[in-house]
Amino acid sequence: MAFKLGSEKRGIRTFNGAPVLKRNMGAGILAEANKDGTIFVHPDLDENSKLYRETMNHEYEHLKDMADGKLDYNDDYVRWKGQTVPRKDINGVDSVKWNGVWREVGSDELPWEQDALRAEHRA
Repeated sequence: MAFKLGSEKRGIRTFNGAPVLKRNMGAGILAEANKDGTIFVHPDLDENSKLYRETMNHEYEHLKDMADGKLDYNDDYVRWKGQTVPRKDINGVDSVKWNGVWREVGSDELPWEQDALRAEHRA
């Protein structure tokens, strides 16, 4: 049986070199940057839409922050620029305690999210 290198078509997309994998992550979650350098994106998000580009810019900013050592996380904490804060599920909501207040992980009030929000509108 013959094998032809590069003939397989898996349909794997990338964004700035990061593999983008379609995955339903739950209510209200469009995408997620992962420590392994991949981005999960909701399967219904249209790849040709402005929302897709903004979402990918946002998640790619998180990937860059992780690669630069500014951002790290696991199930128990989030670390931003050397400051480690606890992370836990509170009534079904993934939350972190920032400046003494528990906030949802994707809250606009978190500094790593503010950086990613600014990145959404980059060309």
